[in-house]
Amino acid sequence: MKSNIKRVVTLTLLAGTASAALAAQAPVTDLSATSSSATAASITAASAANETDVQRLERLLQNRNRVQLQMQQQLDEMTQEIATLRGQLERNTYDMEQMLQRQRELFIEIDKLRSQSGAAAVAVPVAKEGGKTDGKFTTNVDEQTAYQNAVDLILKKRDYQALSQPLSSSKSTSQSLPSHRTATTG
Repeated sequence: MKSNIKRVVTLTLLAGTASAALAAQAPVTDLSATSSSATAASITAASAANETDVQRLERLLQNRNRVQLQMQQQLDEMTQEIATLRGQLERNTYDMEQMLQRQRELFIEIDKLRSQSGAAAVAVPVAKEGGKTDGKFTTNVDEQTAYQNAVDLILKKRDYQALSQPLSSSKSTSQSLPSHRTATTG
């Protein structure tokens, strides 16, 4: 019995609130007016209000579409920029790995040469304890070319015997250098 009362009360409240929400206010027109122009004016005003509502909704819709288009364009530009940055990152990573690999190879080759030259010890003149050597940097293109050729011989051709030939020719070039380059100051 209690459950029936609850159902009745709930349905009554629901019906009361639904009827108030669904019932819209009907337009009221004055039928007692003798002039038909007043009626026509009120109808025209109502239709003009409806048109302005439609125009306002169309304007809002156009604005929304324009904003969505701008946001989509920005999103596309950012996506393209991210793809470009990823490509640059991959390229830089690859270049760095290549440099590290070449550096490792150079160190290995230098270590091999050092161990080979340690077996056949070469007499190197030692400067006096109080003596200083002139350690200036040169921009001589021939020296840079000779260095690059030596590195190429080691890495690309793996010709260690040919490496001694540029060293013997460098003795003759050291004689042609100015005296301040080869002389030690005491």
